[in-house]
Amino acid sequence: MAHQYNSNLAFLFLSSIPSLHMHRNHRMNYQQEYIKDEYIELKMPAAVDASGEPNFQLDQNHLHIWPRHSFMLIALPNKASHLFSLAAYSSRVH
Repeated sequence: MAHQYNSNLAFLFLSSIPSLHMHRNHRMNYQQEYIKDEYIELKMPAAVDASGEPNFQLDQNHLHIWPRHSFMLIALPNKASHLFSLAAYSSRVH
């Protein structure tokens, strides 16, 4: 029995691992559109405490968001590696 799916998926890059997996295993149509805003991912490495152990530089139990006019920075803790993944969004300047 054939199944039909109607879903919208967004991948940051067309050549991302999930995107490649979908194309390899499922017959599907897709379209590519560029977003009008800028986006970049950054990492905030772990600090080292007095005993030499890795430690978070910000409070690990909170989502950190810094909005500024047309710019926003979000920090998400990665508890396994004691670092923060940062996502920066900004309006494109022409």
